[in-house]
Amino acid sequence: MQSALAEDRGTVNGQDGVLSRGDLPQEAAAVKSAIELCRISPLPMMVWWSGDTEPFVNAACAAYSATAPNKVATSLRRALETDIHEVMRTGQALYREAVAQMLPPSDMQEGPCGSYCLHPLQDRGRTVGVLLIGTHADPRPTATWRERMNYASVIHSMDLGYCRVELLDATGGQIPDYRLLEVNQAYETHTGLRNMVGRRISEVVEHREPFWAHAFDQVLSSGEMLKTTVTMSSTQHSYETCIMRMGGPGSRQVAVLLKDVGAQIAADLRLKESEKQAREAACRAERERAQMAAMIEATPAAVVVFDQHHAIRLCNSYSHQVWGDLSYNVPTRWEAHWADGSERHGQPVPHNQRPSSRALRGESCSEVIEVVSPADATTRRIFLVSAAPIWNQQWCIEGAAVVAVDITDRVRAERALQQANLRKDEFLAMLAHELRNPLAPLAAAAELMGHPGTSVAALQDASAVVIRQVRHMQGLIDDLLDTSRLERGRIELTCCPCDQILANLLNNAAKYTPNGGQIRLKAQCNFERAQIEVEDNGIGMDTQTMEHAFELFTQAKRSADRQQGGLGIGLALVKKLVHLHGGQVQAKSAGPGCGSVFSVLLPLCPIEQVDLSPPQAASAPAQALEGLRILLVDDNVDAAQTLAMLLRAFGHECHVAHEGEQALQLAGEIRPQVFILDIGLPGMDGHQLARRLRQAPQSAGARIVALSGYAQPTEQEAALSAGFDQYLVKPVDAQKLLAAIEGRVQQPALS
Repeated sequence: MQSALAEDRGTVNGQDGVLSRGDLPQEAAAVKSAIELCRISPLPMMVWWSGDTEPFVNAACAAYSATAPNKVATSLRRALETDIHEVMRTGQALYREAVAQMLPPSDMQEGPCGSYCLHPLQDRGRTVGVLLIGTHADPRPTATWRERMNYASVIHSMDLGYCRVELLDATGGQIPDYRLLEVNQAYETHTGLRNMVGRRISEVVEHREPFWAHAFDQVLSSGEMLKTTVTMSSTQHSYETCIMRMGGPGSRQVAVLLKDVGAQIAADLRLKESEKQAREAACRAERERAQMAAMIEATPAAVVVFDQHHAIRLCNSYSHQVWGDLSYNVPTRWEAHWADGSERHGQPVPHNQRPSSRALRGESCSEVIEVVSPADATTRRIFLVSAAPIWNQQWCIEGAAVVAVDITDRVRAERALQQANLRKDEFLAMLAHELRNPLAPLAAAAELMGHPGTSVAALQDASAVVIRQVRHMQGLIDDLLDTSRLERGRIELTCCPCDQILANLLNNAAKYTPNGGQIRLKAQCNFERAQIEVEDNGIGMDTQTMEHAFELFTQAKRSADRQQGGLGIGLALVKKLVHLHGGQVQAKSAGPGCGSVFSVLLPLCPIEQVDLSPPQAASAPAQALEGLRILLVDDNVDAAQTLAMLLRAFGHECHVAHEGEQALQLAGEIRPQVFILDIGLPGMDGHQLARRLRQAPQSAGARIVALSGYAQPTEQEAALSAGFDQYLVKPVDAQKLLAAIEGRVQQPALS
């Protein structure tokens, strides 16, 4: 059809200007009829059909637009294209006040300036073309008409939505209605409305927005332009709009320019939200940075950050405390040695093996290193050094973070603990040896006593051996108790004039001086202090032994016979006692085989406190009382029976019980004068039993003596508080036990 119409147009636009119906195909009959009508009509008319951009223009229309015959002005064609496309699409007629639509407000004059109507040309229910019929134009200059065409072209081609409306009077208190006089395509695009020209807004939309009628009324009343942004409640679209009055006072027409800014508002909101999130992220980053800085500053370790050239970029205050003022941006050269106890221990750390160098190569590592402080080049500290690389966004190493924890004190403590464990093991070995020595004669004496052919003299000798060895073992146990008190700091000193400390020094000299050797004791006054020296020509001490001479379990090497024995706590006890007195003690030796000298410096006792009276003669021992009725309570059957036989041998009546309830029953039957109670009884312990005995009338006035293996002062105090008269520690000397039960020892011996 396009080629046929082109041939038809050629005939019309030729010299004869005659269009033949036979030149168009049958399906374009409606277009041919419209062209015939245009050719003979005195009104300006045009015909468009599908597939062509140039319309058929009759002579009246060409004269109206001041163009060549059968031509249409480009500006007019562009202004009409939108309406032509709308009619072709919808198949509905469209009416326009053409000239008024194309004039700016300043050129408007009274009365109509011409109009046109667009009719669809249909063939078998399909729109195949459009017929434009215009009214007579006013006799204005051609130049003004061209300006109108250009203005219309601008209005219909711009992106801003444009409409011109006429406000109508409201009826029945309703929202004022208005008629749309002119609408461009952008307005239809923004609002989504179609075919609005010449119709009331109430005919186009079901729910009207009150804003528009009120805004139009305001602009018409004031004559001032209104610029605002409005959001439609029905569509939630936001528009940036400009409303102005068309014409002077009394005019009922306004022009509206609008732009859909919903996307822009949403973008602005997203931008604001992004900015808010960015600010919050920056705040969080700043808080995290401040927290990290505070954490690094509070870390009890040296934290240093290096760049790729080994220059310091960051370090905390602890680093300055350990190594002095460190210079930033200056490569460091530290002297370091391995301190991990391996084969390389003590060897210098190569520069390329340092944790910082390894981290700059991408490794994460942790090493024990002894570092010489770069501040004074002399201070040596042992550090657990951990290092890790710092990566940038391009996964390139830009530095290294190094954390050094000072473990010098811990390492020294571990070494001291290892030495202490070693001395403890040596002590246990010595203790086992010292305990086995008396066990051998005790076992032999026991066998001898049980042999039926043993003479009375042999029995007396065996008994003496048992007594000596038991006393020796008791001394060993007392040494162990002294060790416990030293470790727990439980030695309490009562300052009074008495003999002290020389016994341990003299015993120590005797242990390490061979037979025929010499031990010399010297004493002299030095101002308000007394200086005492014990010098021997024994085995002497090396440097290491002198350093640890006053520590627990420390002993110099002796011969295998170990005739003098001992557990290695005497000198430690000496040092503790001397310090408690406010004095000083020192050990010297020229080396192994050169003997030793121990010096003690103690404050002198004031002369008025010294007792210069001659010693009193020893009083005769009190005569033994008549046999006492005694109840012995001990869960150890052998110990109870042996001690009961001893007490009976001394003339006392002794009964035995092995637990608390049995003891209470016997106490009611025999009414003992003296109770000897063990503390660690099963069920009812010795403290509870003593309280029950004190509460019973038949035993309230009896003498109660504790005999226990617990030697701690707290145990003795608890026993006295429970009602005991005396506290004795196993094993006990027979004479001391007899004195206790006979009441000849008035004060408890807290030993």
